[in-house]
Parts: sequence; C-alpha cells; structure tokens
Amino acid sequence: MILALRLHERLKIPSWFFYMFIGNVMESIEKMLTSIPCNIIVSLVTPDGIEASMLSVTSTIITLNLYTVKSLVGVLVNKLFTHVNN
Repeated sequence: MILALRLHERLKIPSWFFYMFIGNVMESIEKMLTSIPCNIIVSLVTPDGIEASMLSVTSTIITLNLYTVKSLVGVLVNKLFTHVNN
C-alpha cells in the first residue's frame, strides 16, 4: 500500500531502499504470520512431550512449500511467458 500510494516519497525514502530493506522485513513478518497459526494448531493437537519435534517438522514443511512454490511459479512463468534462455 505504501509503495502503491507513494507515501514513502513524502518521507524522502527512495523506492529502491524501501523495497530492498523494508520489503524484506515485511516478507519475514508475513512468513511468521502464516506459520504461527499452523504451529499453534499442531501444538494443541499433539500430546505432551513431542511438541518440539512436531514444531520442527511443520516448520520444515512450511519452509519447503514456500520455496518449492516460488521456484515452480518462476519456472512456469519462464517457460510459458518470458522464454528466457540464459
């Protein structure tokens, strides 16, 4: 929203700085907000004593899914639309 409405220019923050640094922070916050509910549900469902193991398993699955989906979408966009060879 801030980039689309150009609110950062009123604060004299360049677009590249805002995108590179603040965008990375916001992406990390978004990943945490998507993984926290999954971890809470898993911790409530699993019996006492194995929460840490299930937490690490769900975090690993979520992270692998995020990167797998990103790379598959990148390959599909390249093959179907852009046709970049190099």
